[in-house]
Parts: sequence; structure tokens; C-alpha cells
Amino acid sequence: MVGLTPWAPITDREAEAHAIESSGDMRGGEGFPEDLDQVPVLLVVLADLRALAAVDRDLPRYTFAGGASVYPFVWNVMLAAREEGLGGVVTTMAIGREDEVKALLDAPEELAVAAVVALGRPVHQPRKLSREPVESFATVDRVTGPAFSGT
Repeated sequence: MVGLTPWAPITDREAEAHAIESSGDMRGGEGFPEDLDQVPVLLVVLADLRALAAVDRDLPRYTFAGGASVYPFVWNVMLAAREEGLGGVVTTMAIGREDEVKALLDAPEELAVAAVVALGRPVHQPRKLSREPVESFATVDRVTGPAFSGT
């Protein structure tokens, strides 16, 4: 469904369920999560909930500030792997099966699955990514302010 972001904290849950149900077999021979067993290295990143500073934990909405200390670490691991000639991708899909992942790893209750990093030798070297210009999404002073021009 165009414009629908699966698993978004604020979304049309009925439309999301319909899109998932009508999508059929998502694998199609080229699935990512379904093929994790074929990846040479899987790094499971666990966060200790006793040490994670989630300053937004008591707000009446979805909390995500705790990841601010975890995901930069994951990104740095991926950059270091690339420097060694490895390719990688981070996924949070395993969080939905956290109990099973933690049982597999014999991880204690206080640890939470934050990410899984799949690493291996790339089939081809990635090319430079194209990105939207900053002006297309950044504004000055407020959300409704003028576009940031960078000059």
C-alpha cells in the first residue's frame, strides 16, 4: 500500500494488517530475514536494560531514545567491517522474535535484542548512495519554518 509504513508507531493498523495479509509469500526466493542462516557472520547486538538511558521511557508514546547509544555503535561496527572489505546490513527484524533469539543465545532477562548485523564479503562493491538534498527535509527554527538552504 503506497504511503503505509509497516510497524510505524502511528499508523493505520487495519490498513497495515490488510497489506501484510494480501502480500502473499514475501520471500520470493530473495528474502532477507528468511535467508539469515546463509550469512557468514551474524552479530547479535544486545542492550543491557539496566544501563540503557531511555530518557523518554515515561512519556505516553513509543520510546526510542535508548537506541541513541546503541545504533551509533552498530554503525561504527559496520564502518570498521567495510574498512576490512566486508559488507553488512543491520536489521531490527529479530526484535519481534526476541524471546526466541534470547533463548538461542542463553541471554538473561535484562538484555534486550537491539539489532542483528549480517556481515560477509560483498558480491560487488557498493556505489555511492544518492541522497535527497538537505533542503528537501530540513527547516529553520520550527517545523513550519523556511527550508534550510545551507548558505
